[in-house]
Amino acid sequence: MRKYLDPRFLLLAVALCAGGLAAWSTRHYIAGQVARIEAEGRVPMVTVVVAATDLMPGAKISADTVATRDMPREWASDSAITPEQFVQIDAASLGHAVRRGEPILWSHLSAGRAAPFSSQLREGRRAITLAVDEISSVSGMLVPSDVIDVYVSFDHQRKRVTRLLLPAVHVLATGRQIVPAAAGEAERTFSTVTLDTTPEEAVKLIVARQGGTISAVLRGAKDAQAKGPTQSGDLPAIFGIQPAPVRRPARVAVVYGDQAVKQMPSLASAGSAGDDEPGNIELPAVALPTYVPGTGTPMLSMPLAGPDSMLAPGVGDAAPSISGGQLAASLIEQAAGQTDMLPLNPLAPRGTR
Repeated sequence: MRKYLDPRFLLLAVALCAGGLAAWSTRHYIAGQVARIEAEGRVPMVTVVVAATDLMPGAKISADTVATRDMPREWASDSAITPEQFVQIDAASLGHAVRRGEPILWSHLSAGRAAPFSSQLREGRRAITLAVDEISSVSGMLVPSDVIDVYVSFDHQRKRVTRLLLPAVHVLATGRQIVPAAAGEAERTFSTVTLDTTPEEAVKLIVARQGGTISAVLRGAKDAQAKGPTQSGDLPAIFGIQPAPVRRPARVAVVYGDQAVKQMPSLASAGSAGDDEPGNIELPAVALPTYVPGTGTPMLSMPLAGPDSMLAPGVGDAAPSISGGQLAASLIEQAAGQTDMLPLNPLAPRGTR
């Protein structure tokens, strides 16, 4: 006998599964929403000085009239006073009314207690001011918080060279303006530009200002962190113009008697006698007279010529030449058979004077 499953039990099982799935989905959704809300709540916070009570214009600021409060960094004003800066405003007078719980800003203070410019510098940074006539290019269009590349042009080996000096330098102030002008506010003219640098960069700017020309190149708002080109260049190199080749002087042969041609040592570097080295020269051939040993009488009245010798044009052309071997044989014969030293005629037959 076949047994059939009761439809009521089947319907109950389906309902239980659907209920469990719905419960799991609901729990998962709620957990995700809680995590999202907690993540949104974990934002960077900053502690600022706020008014403990309603403060009227002229009220003195003290530890009794102010308090501290944590608030999201993105909500805090850049000119809000932090607890570390409270010592600078202690006993100062308010120029504007501040309600309870509101952050105290530098602009709330009287004009005589404005924030010092040094408060704008981060630890380890230096501010250096350059005159507008010393920094060309876009100096007239700069505003505080701009980012520029600083180039320097100077003379090197009789060439005008331009090179990147400092990349991505922040502009702290233009004149006495340390914040960009508000909408509708007229732009102020300025004669100086103040830059945010390290101590080493400040030294480079000072040296470049004294020995070259400084130019500022404005960066785009989305290009503030990119590195700039570092190559240097001069005008001929930019256009691919090659320097003219150096013409080397011609060489002159030097002949000593019946000796082979000798090269004079290089005038440029000691010990080098290469054919292509500058300073190698050859002098014209010079005929040297030969004297009888022990006398001042010349032995020959014509230049000597050997198989390997060279004579300058026009020297000895009209007279016959004698080789070094003939001269040596004549001298040996005379030394062996003669007691007096008379001038020799090397062209005469052997055994005669």
